[in-house]
Amino acid sequence: MIERNTYNKVKDFLDDNVGERVKLKIIMSRKKISIQEGILEYTYPNIFVIKIENDFNVVSRMSFSYTELLTKAIEIVICKTEQRVEFA
Repeated sequence: MIERNTYNKVKDFLDDNVGERVKLKIIMSRKKISIQEGILEYTYPNIFVIKIENDFNVVSRMSFSYTELLTKAIEIVICKTEQRVEFA
């Protein structure tokens, strides 16, 4: 079970990096991985939102739960510092 303290650390870290460009790796299934780059736009109590703009200037938003980070279903790297968001 994920401790509440760890969950809060992840949220606080992302709160401090709102507006930063991030690289996002989404593990969708056994052999499917999607890699996106976007901006960490919002953080909410249970989810965070990343704004992604593609080559055709189409903006989309993807939302994820903090639990997805903790269970390694997604990986995030802050582009400015090349710091990977990971908590054990």
